[in-house]
Amino acid sequence: QVYPNPASDQFQISLPINTEVYALQLLDITGRMIQQWPLFKQAASKNSFDIQAQADGIYLLRLETAEGSYLGRIQKQSH
Repeated sequence: QVYPNPASDQFQISLPINTEVYALQLLDITGRMIQQWPLFKQAASKNSFDIQAQADGIYLLRLETAEGSYLGRIQKQSH
Protein backbone atom coordinates (compact mmCIF):
# COMPACT_ATOMS: atom_id res chain seq x y z
CA GLN A 1 0.00 0.00 0.00
CA VAL A 2 1.27 3.47 -0.97
CA TYR A 3 0.08 6.52 0.96
CA PRO A 4 -0.67 9.35 1.04
CA ASN A 5 -1.75 9.45 -2.56
CA PRO A 6 -1.57 12.14 -3.81
CA ALA A 7 1.63 13.04 -1.96
CA SER A 8 3.23 16.46 -1.63
CA ASP A 9 6.78 15.68 -0.49
CA GLN A 10 6.95 12.11 0.86
CA PHE A 11 5.10 8.86 0.48
CA GLN A 12 5.16 5.69 2.51
CA ILE A 13 4.97 2.06 1.51
CA SER A 14 3.40 -0.45 3.83
CA LEU A 15 4.74 -3.98 3.43
CA PRO A 16 4.87 -7.08 5.61
CA ILE A 17 7.78 -7.02 8.07
CA ASN A 18 10.97 -8.69 6.75
CA THR A 19 10.03 -8.16 3.10
CA GLU A 20 13.31 -7.95 1.20
CA VAL A 21 13.16 -5.20 -1.43
CA TYR A 22 15.69 -5.44 -4.27
CA ALA A 23 14.67 -2.23 -6.03
CA LEU A 24 12.26 0.66 -5.65
CA GLN A 25 12.10 2.98 -8.63
CA LEU A 26 10.06 6.06 -9.50
CA LEU A 27 9.21 6.16 -13.21
CA ASP A 28 7.62 8.85 -15.32
CA ILE A 29 4.48 7.99 -17.25
CA THR A 30 6.56 6.83 -20.25
CA GLY A 31 8.45 4.32 -18.08
CA ARG A 32 11.71 6.28 -17.81
CA MET A 33 13.38 5.95 -14.41
CA ILE A 34 13.40 9.28 -12.53
CA GLN A 35 14.59 8.23 -9.07
CA GLN A 36 15.80 5.07 -7.36
CA TRP A 37 16.17 4.15 -3.71
CA PRO A 38 18.80 1.78 -2.32
CA LEU A 39 18.05 -1.81 -1.46
CA PHE A 40 16.52 -2.32 1.94
CA LYS A 41 14.97 -4.97 4.11
CA GLN A 42 11.58 -3.98 5.47
CA ALA A 43 12.42 -3.76 9.17
CA ALA A 44 9.24 -1.91 10.05
CA SER A 45 5.73 -1.94 8.66
CA LYS A 46 6.37 1.24 6.65
CA ASN A 47 9.18 3.29 5.17
CA SER A 48 9.12 6.90 3.91
CA PHE A 49 10.50 8.06 0.56
CA ASP A 50 11.19 11.65 -0.49
CA ILE A 51 9.79 12.97 -3.79
CA GLN A 52 9.87 16.68 -2.94
CA ALA A 53 12.26 17.47 -5.82
CA GLN A 54 9.92 15.97 -8.45
CA ALA A 55 7.47 18.03 -10.49
CA ASP A 56 3.75 17.64 -9.91
CA GLY A 57 2.25 14.82 -11.96
CA ILE A 58 1.52 11.13 -12.06
CA TYR A 59 4.35 8.64 -11.60
CA LEU A 60 4.72 4.88 -11.57
CA LEU A 61 6.40 2.97 -8.75
CA ARG A 62 8.20 -0.28 -9.54
CA LEU A 63 8.91 -2.47 -6.54
CA GLU A 64 11.03 -5.62 -6.89
CA THR A 65 10.90 -8.02 -3.96
CA ALA A 66 11.86 -11.62 -3.29
CA GLU A 67 8.17 -12.48 -3.83
CA GLY A 68 7.87 -10.71 -7.20
CA SER A 69 7.45 -7.40 -9.01
CA TYR A 70 4.76 -4.83 -8.39
CA LEU A 71 3.82 -1.73 -10.36
CA GLY A 72 1.80 1.03 -8.73
CA ARG A 73 0.86 4.62 -9.34
CA ILE A 74 1.41 7.74 -7.26
CA GLN A 75 0.46 11.35 -7.84
CA LYS A 76 2.80 14.17 -6.77
CA GLN A 77 0.76 17.24 -5.89
CA SER A 78 2.15 20.30 -4.10
CA HIS A 79 -0.04 22.06 -1.57
